[in-house]
Amino acid sequence: MKNIVLLGASNSRMPSGLEAGLNQDNINFTNLSLGGTTSLHKLYSLKRKENQEVLEKADLIIIEVNIMDIHMCYELDLKMTLTNIINLYDELAVFQKRILILLLFDYRSHKRKASIVNKFHKYKAKEYGYNVIDVDTIVYKFKLEDFYMKPDPFHMLTSIMYQLGKNIASNISCFHFPYKNKQYNHQFEIITPDELEIINGDRKRSTIRHFYIEKIIKIIQGDLYKIPNKYNGFKLIGMHTFNNTKSKIIPRDISLNASYNYSSLLFSNSHLKLIKSAFGYNIFLDIRKRFIIDTSTTISFNENFDHSEISHVVFKFNN
Repeated sequence: MKNIVLLGASNSRMPSGLEAGLNQDNINFTNLSLGGTTSLHKLYSLKRKENQEVLEKADLIIIEVNIMDIHMCYELDLKMTLTNIINLYDELAVFQKRILILLLFDYRSHKRKASIVNKFHKYKAKEYGYNVIDVDTIVYKFKLEDFYMKPDPFHMLTSIMYQLGKNIASNISCFHFPYKNKQYNHQFEIITPDELEIINGDRKRSTIRHFYIEKIIKIIQGDLYKIPNKYNGFKLIGMHTFNNTKSKIIPRDISLNASYNYSSLLFSNSHLKLIKSAFGYNIFLDIRKRFIIDTSTTISFNENFDHSEISHVVFKFNN
């Protein structure tokens, strides 16, 4: 039996697609993918304590993320996207495993920013000696763009993705190990809900089970939590939330239901306020605003302030 860990976005979660192809009888398969997430979420997943055992046992780690990185470079910032890619590859180097970078087709790849993102993934993969399957280049080489634009330009055909996954699972030994691992100086930490200090409210613990299993703390109106002082000086770069999707708005598309229903968090320090919204499901969001944690940093439910920056797949901001 071989062990495969998949870290991707929505293409890695499509039913009957890539994950089904990888999940063969001779494979112990673990899918840590989360739709709508960038390279920063992959870094987060590599750092999470609960993922360490499965990552250590992996014979192959697959990274699928370029479509969301491209999307985020237009939605938030190209420089931030490239920085998160660098940090992801640096963290991957900690694991002396076979690494496969999977670059999928994106219809914007001929545009400047999108082209930079794809080329940068290949540059970093070459720097570390990671394996690459470049579907995007193949699509453009054989002029298949129009074929993949319908009906869904953001997701590859599941039948093709299934076969790709099956071929990968059958040929793990063909992928080479990376070059000697490199050390980096960045320090990344994950602040877990249990660490937050209660100023006002009650630590309402619960577990959500809906494709994913996540232990959460519910933050409601009037609650106020403080980030421990040991994180002073750290820059806040992302947040992980998991909301329910109950809403009075019931469009035909359930994904739209989740996107119209959102919550909003207020991060405050001694100098500024950061207001970030998250849609009604499981999501990890990149944070663009420069927010440094200090002795006064708190988290609360936002009722009164407009958002500081847009959030992926939050369609309405009516506060």
